[in-house]
Amino acid sequence: MKRTRKLYFKTALLTTADSGERFIKIKFPWTLENLSEIKTIQGRKFYKKKKYWRIPLTLENCFVLKDLKYILKPSLIEWANDAFRRDKLVIKPISVPGLKGTLMPFQAEGVSFLDKFDGRGLIADEMGLGKTVQALAWCQLHSEKKSVVIVCPASLKLNWQHEINKWLTPPKIQILYGTKTDITITGEFIILNYDILSNKKIQGTNKKGELMFTSTGKPIMKDVPHTGWVDFLKKINPQIIILDEVHFIKNTSTRRAGAVIELCENVPHIIELSGTPIESRALEIYNSINILNPNIFSNPWKFKHRYCGAKHNGFGWTFNGASNTEELHNILTKTCMIRRLKKDVLKDLPDKLYSFVPLEIDNREEYSKAEDDFISFVRNNVDTQAQTELTHHLRGSDIPLELNFEKLEQLKDEKGEKATVLAQIEALKQLAVKGAMNSIFKWIDNFLESGEKLIVFCEHLFVMKLLMDRYSKIAVQINGSISAKNRDIAVTNFQTNPRIKLFVGNAAAEVGITLTSACNVAIIEYPWNPGKLDQRTDRAHRIGQKDTVWVHYLMAINTIQAHIATILDSKRKMVSAILDGKEVEECDLITELINKYK
Repeated sequence: MKRTRKLYFKTALLTTADSGERFIKIKFPWTLENLSEIKTIQGRKFYKKKKYWRIPLTLENCFVLKDLKYILKPSLIEWANDAFRRDKLVIKPISVPGLKGTLMPFQAEGVSFLDKFDGRGLIADEMGLGKTVQALAWCQLHSEKKSVVIVCPASLKLNWQHEINKWLTPPKIQILYGTKTDITITGEFIILNYDILSNKKIQGTNKKGELMFTSTGKPIMKDVPHTGWVDFLKKINPQIIILDEVHFIKNTSTRRAGAVIELCENVPHIIELSGTPIESRALEIYNSINILNPNIFSNPWKFKHRYCGAKHNGFGWTFNGASNTEELHNILTKTCMIRRLKKDVLKDLPDKLYSFVPLEIDNREEYSKAEDDFISFVRNNVDTQAQTELTHHLRGSDIPLELNFEKLEQLKDEKGEKATVLAQIEALKQLAVKGAMNSIFKWIDNFLESGEKLIVFCEHLFVMKLLMDRYSKIAVQINGSISAKNRDIAVTNFQTNPRIKLFVGNAAAEVGITLTSACNVAIIEYPWNPGKLDQRTDRAHRIGQKDTVWVHYLMAINTIQAHIATILDSKRKMVSAILDGKEVEECDLITELINKYK
């Protein structure tokens, strides 16, 4: 009679099947307690003839077995250590030939990180540290890999186009809009938003044509092929997929998450970007990591129980918290994620950083008609002398800048041609910001998800009202009608109250206040000279501010707002040059603006 060798220890080793699949082979003393432990591991399987259990080869399972006091054999330890290959990597700045512009040292390290992980990684740097350019730099480093699909929130599509043109020798860029999928995809860089990626769903039917339901009575839904962009993008076999603000797919049950997971199947390189990959619950990062490497965590149920603060409330399980956080952090940072905070890279940053955020307007037809009328007027009526007089008149003018469309004719009668030009400019400015408000709201909403505070400067009272109506519970404002006492209250609340995230101001808030609790300033409407622009950004850039100040110019593209913003920026640089003792040629903003239209 053959004697069975008695097991005294629980052991685990790395084994390879005849098919080439690798797995963890485990053996343990046969007790009900040990058996119950193994049955908690998803994917386990018992091989009766050879009397051993096997479980999927994942880092998560290695940690579980270690917690259960298993002895990990050298082969498994070696595999686990190799999975933590970040310990063996030297992440040094990398040069990117052909990139237009110079990367900051920490950005170059981010590109090196992506390269070490073969273009599969999550860049989770804090907002403002240049995640976009790091992704584009890796694409430039491997420019032979086409096509590149960029999936992002709708409000960021134009920004991606802007950044591609800024950093790369302009490739063919194609932006996809809506769900009319009769367009041929030919771009080297294809940009679309999450919400148009997925197919539509309808309730499924059986062979008899009857509607189908689950056992609990819920409708069984199925995809309608080619009603979203996912099927078309899969056909072009993209080599690189960039998922911007990847936390948009945190909820597995959403159509957008399902479409992204389907799109990423068999794509060799996937770059994920998010300053907030986890907003409130550990579970939110599961989809992002599983897309990058399904071998890190074996399945969502096990991930929930180990890392998501699993609790049974008597009716079912809840996963609204976090557990084993240090372990989860170590796994992420050593296998697929790099994260830098602003405080970590301050030495590499200037005092101020400027960025342009292009926005679409939703009243293009109305705006274009008004702009055509203005162009015609300028070309036919405004000569050089009139431009000069208009500029001088504006600098000392009593014409109110808070113009309503109804006042235009009245101003024309009272002030003549100069007022007519100024009034039309103001009318165009109002139309531009009016059409951009939905895009502005989306940008601010997205920013506030970071948890940081934001200063917003505008010009018109109707814009301030729209902002305060939307963000009344988390915002304070200062305009010309606010008393000195209430100004102080507004500033104090913004500086000290953690629930107040937004400061809204206009020209009345340019001087005399300190807003150093924020290091981000958004300019959504523009004053007439760069000095006033700097006064506004300097509300955050004052004594006591230890961080770099990020200035975001939100511009309605192809409008007068974009013209003013770009001219102001060039003049801001000119003013700095003058103050530093360099001679430059001056040109009035109004004159330059009118010349653009002429």
